[in-house]
Amino acid sequence: MKNVLILFACCLVFSCDKSDDPSPIPELITEEYIIAGETNNYIYTDIIPDTTLSTWQIMGEEIFEIDLDVNGIDDFIIKAYYSTGISHEIKKVFIEPIDSNKIAFADSIPVILDNDTTSFVNLVKGVSFGDTINNDIEFRNKRLYMEIESYVTIFPAVDESWVSNDYIPICLVYVNGETYYGWIKVSDVSNRKITIESFAVNI
Repeated sequence: MKNVLILFACCLVFSCDKSDDPSPIPELITEEYIIAGETNNYIYTDIIPDTTLSTWQIMGEEIFEIDLDVNGIDDFIIKAYYSTGISHEIKKVFIEPIDSNKIAFADSIPVILDNDTTSFVNLVKGVSFGDTINNDIEFRNKRLYMEIESYVTIFPAVDESWVSNDYIPICLVYVNGETYYGWIKVSDVSNRKITIESFAVNI
């Protein structure tokens, strides 16, 4: 089975009310890049055991929340979604940023949705082990898809798989503007499932 590793570069935001807290805001040091798959000297989380989300014969969605910098606040949500009806069947695997965080963007493609309308979906950008993740990558603060299969009666089926690399870059953007880069490693990405293995951020 083909493994797919996905790396994401994210952005977080911290808030501080000086009127309530007289202590100074600690200076944050921004790393300008992270190497896909690198774990040394960074906040690294190995998910034990690996978590698999499924779209196969499960109505609704399964989710996995990611606290990238391990501060008790979730930064991203990965979802596997399945819906079927008289005229449609749709399976989707995607990631959503929380608050100001962002995900690497690759492209947009047209698909037919379950209400028989055509729309565009935004795709995740994947990178390979050892690739550099920095501000040369385009990041977006919106839902991005890793896999989608959409079938609507009368219309042809659309089966798009664009996760052909190892990692998806993400970035965390804090309220004071500091940006940190990270990655999320996944495998077995298809229209039926996704397995989340680990993630890291350069803090």
